[in-house]
Amino acid sequence: MVTGGFDAGGQWALRFPAPKSIKFFALTQGACWTQIDGEAPVRFEEGDVGLLTAQRPYTVSSDRR
Repeated sequence: MVTGGFDAGGQWALRFPAPKSIKFFALTQGACWTQIDGEAPVRFEEGDVGLLTAQRPYTVSSDRR
């Protein structure tokens, strides 16, 4: 089941507020960086999956921030 998603190209960054529940995600193409406020950025590549349990804002971007 897919409940949301996005495609991005070039240089980009999206900032998300603190989630109210856990977030599960899978990267189906390309690569990106994810950084939870107060933590080091983590690189995700095609085929990687993640589970976000922190209730802190986070950023997903094309470049390491």
